[in-house]
Order: sequence, then C-alpha cells, then structure tokens
Amino acid sequence: MTRVAGYVLVLTLGCGGGHSAKAGGLGGSPAATEVAKREAEALPGAECESGVTPAEAQEAFAQGRRLLEESREGEHHRQEGFAEAQDALYRAALGGHLEAQYLYGSSVFSATLQHDDFDGGSAFRAPIVRALSFLRLAALRGYEPALQYMPDLDAAKLSGEEPPLSEVPESWLEEASAEADRRFACMQP
Repeated sequence: MTRVAGYVLVLTLGCGGGHSAKAGGLGGSPAATEVAKREAEALPGAECESGVTPAEAQEAFAQGRRLLEESREGEHHRQEGFAEAQDALYRAALGGHLEAQYLYGSSVFSATLQHDDFDGGSAFRAPIVRALSFLRLAALRGYEPALQYMPDLDAAKLSGEEPPLSEVPESWLEEASAEADRRFACMQP
C-alpha cells in the first residue's frame, strides 16, 4: 500500500462525522480534562512526565479502540461515541502506547479535516496540532502504519507542500513537529 493510499484508507475509515472540533476538540470527560490539566501545569524539567503508567495506557487503549469500533456507523462515527473513544486513546497516547498514538492521531486528524466547518481557522488548531504531533511521534518511532499514513511524517519537519497537509496552516505544522520531537526526545535513553 502506498503512503497516499494509506492516508485515503484511514481518512475513509476513520472519519468522525460531526466531531466536536469547533468546541476545542475531544469532549470533556473527567479523565481527558485531568490529563490536559496535568500537561498544562507541568513543572519545568518535568516535560517528559505523562502521569499515565504503561498499565493505564494499555487499559485506555483497549477501551478507546473498543469505543471507536462501537461508535462506527458505516464509514462514519457517532459523535458521542467518537469523542469518548478519543478521550481514552489520547490518555493511552500520552502514556506512550504506540498504536494509540497512531490511532488517536489518524482518527482525529481525519475527522477534523473532514469536519463540515473546517476552514483552517483557529478553532481547529488544537485538535489538528495534537493529532499531527501523535501521528508524527508514531512515525518517528518507526510504526509502519504511521509511516504509510501520509508522506514524510518522519521527515526533519512537517511540510504543507502536498495534500492533506497543504490544508493545514504552516504554523500548526511547525507546532506539531516541535511537540512530536519533544515527546520523542523524552523517550530516548
């Protein structure tokens, strides 16, 4: 499968219909809110701490994958189930779960880009940057599905020269690259 074909496949299968990107992204479950709060309040020097253990990440991944499948309606997902799945996958991705990083990134990126109101405006910045950062992280870690998802996720920096990244503002690509690179550096011995 080519990289572009992989993108089209995931874009087709992983869309989330009316995902709540306009409202800031991923729903407001207590677990996701707590994780986001911990990230925002991280002390300098603690940038690599996720607060999610490997066991919690594995459990969150299993839950997120199950919820994602349960929310599927043909080629789309019901909004409620999709948001809950993304909350769990985000938590697993923060905990370093490789497949969760890919699944979270690809499904949120696809759903947000396909959102009826997507116009590259600031309301979509957070979910796009977060999704691309985890997609890039999975690619940097050598995860084959991420490497096939779209061209050059593992390049020195994300480039908006070709679709689908050409639809994303350059500053968001730079932010996503920097975030993925920071997380990747944290994983190195």
